[in-house]
Amino acid sequence: MQFIKLSLTALCLGLITACGGSSGSGGGGDNSGNTATPVNDNTTSPTTNVDTPSTPNTETNNTTGQVAKIFVDGEASKINIIDLTSPNLNTITIDGQTIQVMSGIYAGGWSNIREGNVTTTVCCGKYDSAKIGFYDLGEDAPAYLFYNGTVTAKNDIPQSGVATYTGDSLIFPGVTDENLPDQIKGTSTFNADFGNKTLSGSLDSAQATVTVNAKINENTLSGTATSSVDPGTANVDGKFYGNNAKQLAGMALSQTGDERWGAAFIAGKQ
Repeated sequence: MQFIKLSLTALCLGLITACGGSSGSGGGGDNSGNTATPVNDNTTSPTTNVDTPSTPNTETNNTTGQVAKIFVDGEASKINIIDLTSPNLNTITIDGQTIQVMSGIYAGGWSNIREGNVTTTVCCGKYDSAKIGFYDLGEDAPAYLFYNGTVTAKNDIPQSGVATYTGDSLIFPGVTDENLPDQIKGTSTFNADFGNKTLSGSLDSAQATVTVNAKINENTLSGTATSSVDPGTANVDGKFYGNNAKQLAGMALSQTGDERWGAAFIAGKQ
């Protein structure tokens, strides 16, 4: 089951991996280190309806990230938000099952690997403290979107000053538009004001822009996002990762009407 366009479709999303590298900076990278078959990002998907929880999931103190699990229940697709509590970037545990999401081949940019019906899309080797990704088990099986990593200690979050973060994003439009792919890889840019406890920024691509506004609460981000191609407002959840909040990651999931959409983002401090 691929992440689906959402005017008549569902939101299907991802998973993680560990990629090498220690840089916290954003931007693209090449995938020349991957030996697996590249994934076709423009694969179309069947139409489903999504039921998203009306109340955002409440994170616990030991939460390291989250997974959005998308699955079919009867004739409708549903989304469950699952807290992650391990900073392991090599594996992720979902529904009691530990999944190895990478083969050990790392690259600085996006990694796209297909093994049989299973597709794993992960970003990125240049981030050493966090990852975002999309894990698709195939037709009629669950799919997952995630962000995860080594969360910045609360006493290591700056209490004043501003910082710019740049990085990567993966947008899943909800509109029915044959000119838009199901997955849109792009960039991310954020401005963090640690004194005023605010974060603002955008996820940008040639096809769509998502505007993000969030509050900073210790090492946690929470807020809202809007899309240039989709109606409604998405809930934003995320974290700061690494020493001195050197990276951030999170995801946005819409909960409005039938045309639902989502995105994952990751960025490094400049």
